[in-house]
Amino acid sequence: MQFYGYHGIFTAEKEMGQIIEVDVELVCDLAAAAKNDDPEMAFNPVDIYTVCKDIVEGKDFNLLKLSLKRLQQSCTVCMTSKRCE
Repeated sequence: MQFYGYHGIFTAEKEMGQIIEVDVELVCDLAAAAKNDDPEMAFNPVDIYTVCKDIVEGKDFNLLKLSLKRLQQSCTVCMTSKRCE
């Protein structure tokens, strides 16, 4: 996924922004969802996209690592009910 963010410690990064590429890998047990053909037991990829977009395009971080940590935490919370990591 690609988003536009204004993260970094340099003035140019804050003023001009840059494309931030996000690659999310989820490890999920979706066997029950597949067996039952039940979308409620699976996860909605739009939820993960929205979480990533909100973080990258939202608050500006001086350290990109902090925004990555927020992405990890938010995706984990988003997926907890679906038994994903």
